[in-house]
Amino acid sequence: MANRYRKTDAGAPAWPANIGHDTVRYFLSVIKACLVDGFGANPGAGWTVVYEDLTTDKERLALSNGNGTIEFVTWDDDAIALFIWDSITTPGTGAVYTDPYASVISAGINGWQASQAPVSTDDTKKLALIYTYYFQGAFYEDQIDWTVYADDKSAWFYGHYPDGNASAETTDTIATSTSYHPCFFIGAVDSSDLLKDQFGNFFIGYGSEDTPNSTPSANIQNAANRWWGLRSPFNVEPVTTDEFELAPVNVEPYNMNYFSSYRFMTPMVIRFDGANMPFPAGMTSTYRTYEFGAVPGIVQVANDNASAPFWRYLSTDFSSTWNLEEHTLNGITMMPIDPATSFGASGITTDPSWWT
Repeated sequence: MANRYRKTDAGAPAWPANIGHDTVRYFLSVIKACLVDGFGANPGAGWTVVYEDLTTDKERLALSNGNGTIEFVTWDDDAIALFIWDSITTPGTGAVYTDPYASVISAGINGWQASQAPVSTDDTKKLALIYTYYFQGAFYEDQIDWTVYADDKSAWFYGHYPDGNASAETTDTIATSTSYHPCFFIGAVDSSDLLKDQFGNFFIGYGSEDTPNSTPSANIQNAANRWWGLRSPFNVEPVTTDEFELAPVNVEPYNMNYFSSYRFMTPMVIRFDGANMPFPAGMTSTYRTYEFGAVPGIVQVANDNASAPFWRYLSTDFSSTWNLEEHTLNGITMMPIDPATSFGASGITTDPSWWT
């Protein structure tokens, strides 16, 4: 089953007081605490440690769900680079930007970095990143909460404004900062092409990236609109840079009215656009799409409409205390989330029917 972990839970890793590498260490401690060790009354999600390097200011961590490996590598003193692999044979050493890049890159099997590109020692190729600079100090603590939803195969990290913040009032839309609030997904998708426990069913969705020869900077890290995986739906290793993307579902504007007694709820799905995508003979390119997997934990409940914000209406009418308060729709309890720009009003839940 999926578990929910929050920054405000008893026993959660202590918020860092200092700028710099302490923020990187904090982020890594949160990921490990949620996915592996557990904390307080929260059990670990069931992931395992592949390797952990605790070298001061060059910390690194790789975790596995049994289908693949996610690697977190310190990037200078305020970010973390993300890689996914079938397996890592020899961990690299050092930190991105700080150390010679060739020594930083691990050796392994079927490794991928950003923009669906294979791992390379070329330091001008972009990497996926999580910007950690804002995870420090009293001021930023008032701006940032995080919630992690995870089971033994899949995990969401969701950064957001805390209860009581001026940007989290019920009259606001689901407010997140592109800089402050990273949002990303790692792990298995729910697919009949790639089964839950099938090796290679391992994907990543994230928002921000940069070149490793640059000082890292936050981009649009509150969105998870860049996706790639270790396998195509047909159990083949990806070969091009444009094989996977998020595929929004149109649930029509009438679904904005939460008073409706029937609500369409759709998953967030992944589309495959690779060269070996099957389609009927004679089908035009407009219709040649192949959706193959639902992303665990995410429920789309309405279209994205700035003039009719679904969650703001609901939160106001139900006297919510903040705009990320959990609500129950069609029997599913979910927390509002906006995991991808212009995707739609969505919620994130631990309900088992919405996980792999």
